[in-house]
Amino acid sequence: TYSLEAGCFAIASRDSDDISTIGSARSQLNVLGGDLDVVGGAMTIVESDGKERFRVNPIEHDDLVAGLKKGLIPCFNPTLMVKASSMPDGVGYPPNEYSEDIFFQARLVAAGLRIGNIKQEVCSYIRHDQSLSSGLGSSISRARQVTGTARAIWAMSPDLEPSLSDQAF
Repeated sequence: TYSLEAGCFAIASRDSDDISTIGSARSQLNVLGGDLDVVGGAMTIVESDGKERFRVNPIEHDDLVAGLKKGLIPCFNPTLMVKASSMPDGVGYPPNEYSEDIFFQARLVAAGLRIGNIKQEVCSYIRHDQSLSSGLGSSISRARQVTGTARAIWAMSPDLEPSLSDQAF
């Protein structure tokens, strides 16, 4: 994706069942034209029974890093956009990890990238009964996510050592 106004290329990823909101990519690109390297946004989670929940994470970098230290994902992965010129070499998703989304974002932060969110809805995420983020899978996924995040953060940056004593489950 490229923005003439922001003057930057960006990398964004959406699954086939994620529904992007009109204009959201432009809003994210405009933010990436500033001091952020990574930006996410709000999203609506559509449950398998059709119920919808609107979710937004904190907006500011420092608040997101504080949450990351507690095992909370800074940006909802379906909303993630990374400034291409800021993408560190060799940083990608780890193979066969249940916590690959938060692990990837922890690696970006540990590499010095500034991360933030916009308040605008970026997409709708369709949650299926079989997904790890629903039902019992959600509790199992959350435990694996916290473990994977702690492992990732400790391995990459002592400055980001997580405080697992105050986990919010």
